[in-house]
Amino acid sequence: MFMKTKISFHDHCIMSNFLSKTRYHIAFEIFKNGGSKMETNKRMMQMFLFGGTIGWSRTPMFHIGRSEKNHMLPRPVVSCRPGNYGYLLTHSDNWLQKLTNTVQDLTIDFLTKDDSKKSKEVLDLTRKCKQIVPSCLRICNSFFTAMIVVGDFSGGGQIPLHKDNDDHINAIVSIGDNNIKGGRTIYYSGVKMKDLGKKERAVHFEHGRVQIGYFDDIIHGAEKWTDGNRCIINFCMKKKILNHFLQFGDKYYSQFMNAGYPRGLFVSKDSEDTSV
Repeated sequence: MFMKTKISFHDHCIMSNFLSKTRYHIAFEIFKNGGSKMETNKRMMQMFLFGGTIGWSRTPMFHIGRSEKNHMLPRPVVSCRPGNYGYLLTHSDNWLQKLTNTVQDLTIDFLTKDDSKKSKEVLDLTRKCKQIVPSCLRICNSFFTAMIVVGDFSGGGQIPLHKDNDDHINAIVSIGDNNIKGGRTIYYSGVKMKDLGKKERAVHFEHGRVQIGYFDDIIHGAEKWTDGNRCIINFCMKKKILNHFLQFGDKYYSQFMNAGYPRGLFVSKDSEDTSV
């Protein structure tokens, strides 16, 4: 299931100062300066990350008992380590807090109205996420464990078809020029990239539009666009981060947190573990 709606930024004074049709470039510059920059083959565009990650890195790790190997530990992206700009942005009572709260409310409304087995499972996980995942790994104290701003405001681009396999739920907010050519978000009925199925819908780009769905199950992307700026703010709840805390609680993460989020090699261990 999928839902689209729209946020009228002019109804919220604090958001309109940063996200209105004439001022959204201010928000983009803040995202650009405050996020951890990366680019992947999946989206082929510049991205700015906020919140938590458990992607590959040599550190931090955790070691379970007599296990022969270490495992990846969740961590804030570099920009969102406490004290950095991204952390201050996502942990202050500001326009982004208002936006996040609005998107979170819309997502809960979507899950409640869907009333399916999956929606009930995800809704339960949103509650657990806020209870067990540390706030430093969540966006503005919401159940979203990551916020990814996709786009570079270069006047054109394209997002290839893909699925967001590590996300329980996604809420996509569109920001940019309404007069761009192209840039529709397209959805396919297939379950595998080798078998796309048929094009189920194509949603025209519109500033302030919100699209919410289970994007781990939906093949989607953005058609090529020109003659204008377009970016999306992807609010999502990551499976791997939540699964870690469901399985281990904060047993290992608290060691990393209490050590002050060290940048060098760090391995959390069981209290009786004497391995290196």
